[in-house]
Amino acid sequence: MRYLLFTFYIFSATLLGAQSMRYWGTQFNSESSLLGDAVVGDNSGITSIYFNPAGIMEADNNQLSLSANLINLSYETYNNALGKDANLVDWGFRVQPRFATFIYRPDSSRFAYQFAILNRKNKDIFTYNEVAFEKDFLYNNHSEEYHGTFSITSEYSDYWGGAGLAYKVNKRIIVGASAFFSVKNYLYTYHLKALVFPQMRKLHDSTDFYSAVWDAGANQTSYDVRALAKAGIRYKYGNFHIGLNFTLPSFHIYGNSDVQKNLIQSGINKIDSTAPDYTFFESGKYRKVNFKDPFSAAIGLAYHMPDKKAVLYFTAEYFASLKRYKMIDGTKVVSSEKDNYQPGSDFLSFYYQTKQIVNFAIGYQYKFSDKVEILSGFKTDFDAAVRMTPGNVFEEATTFKEVQANIYHYNIGGKLNILKSSFTVGFQFSYGQAKNIPQYANFTDPVLYNPDTGMGLQGTRSNTMIYKYFDIGFYLGFLFGF
Repeated sequence: MRYLLFTFYIFSATLLGAQSMRYWGTQFNSESSLLGDAVVGDNSGITSIYFNPAGIMEADNNQLSLSANLINLSYETYNNALGKDANLVDWGFRVQPRFATFIYRPDSSRFAYQFAILNRKNKDIFTYNEVAFEKDFLYNNHSEEYHGTFSITSEYSDYWGGAGLAYKVNKRIIVGASAFFSVKNYLYTYHLKALVFPQMRKLHDSTDFYSAVWDAGANQTSYDVRALAKAGIRYKYGNFHIGLNFTLPSFHIYGNSDVQKNLIQSGINKIDSTAPDYTFFESGKYRKVNFKDPFSAAIGLAYHMPDKKAVLYFTAEYFASLKRYKMIDGTKVVSSEKDNYQPGSDFLSFYYQTKQIVNFAIGYQYKFSDKVEILSGFKTDFDAAVRMTPGNVFEEATTFKEVQANIYHYNIGGKLNILKSSFTVGFQFSYGQAKNIPQYANFTDPVLYNPDTGMGLQGTRSNTMIYKYFDIGFYLGFLFGF
């Protein structure tokens, strides 16, 4: 079992943050985004159905809106991810609509209604790298070729559709609620391989030769249809506006996952008898998925300056933790091939866990006139994922190991009001960094076999990976009021 302990780690370290538990990465490219989403207390506008459904009532008229992300460019680096100076890089580029909504505000009514379709999160990753050099592994008198390759393709999206209702209790108090269906789609393919073989051109024709390989791969396609609800309240007292918003945990309605994994070690025992050969492949179709969303509670404050030109905003949101749970249930398999492998590891399942966190945001709005406004905001985006220390082989095989990094977002832009309609143009910059992260592999200092870690054809991993994230976005929003 000891040699499995480290090799299983590979399967649990393949996500690279695609299904990341950073809850505040949402950008709806609207007025609220320019304010850093610090709008739970006031001015949530067309995004009220999401940030605080009580704000639906504050619409002055019927409104139809489409917000589009014109350009979004991201750059991520994973320095030393595969060994010293063996890095991974990912560029991301997206052009797509993000938010469409309709608010119905009947005249002289205490009720207002909203319907919306939104893209809460969309993340694509493709990264690949390889290492190749000469190294004497299997023979004492012949040069050999060493190749290490790593690749991952990951796509994650979360689309919401829902309806909201707000009711005006009196001049100071408004309450509201909204309900959503969430459709999460997640796809990734992963491959890590280390291979050693002799340089054939340097061998005599009569020389016996062989190669050694260590190979791990995974393919997973999932979708999860879920439902959740929000409830909010707004209270006005003089120049102060206060808001509360509660989001209930989502619950699974329907969805499944197709999963395949393989694990191969071969040829090393010809030199080191303590390194056994093994081949393991397992696949499962229509496995149950459960991409949970936690309970959260947000409070928002807004202060309108006495000159009625400037407004200061603040929002903080608490997210509850999620105890360790099975995200993908792979206990029932369709196909299984085992050679020199001890069963019972729940190989295809994935587990997850998050900690409780608090994010905060601040925003500033200044009105030059009734037609022209400038808006800016800053918000945190702390990572809630828990990097669990494995206690046994089962945990190594079934737990995601993500890059954990806190991201910070800054937005600035302007708003042009024309009659009952408005145009919003904005710019967003995001940055994050994390150090002392465990490497995904060590190809640059490989050994034939390490009995302490059970790893073949790779070096001992260290906590030397450095992650950096940059994102720049330009977007445009249009609201048509009637």
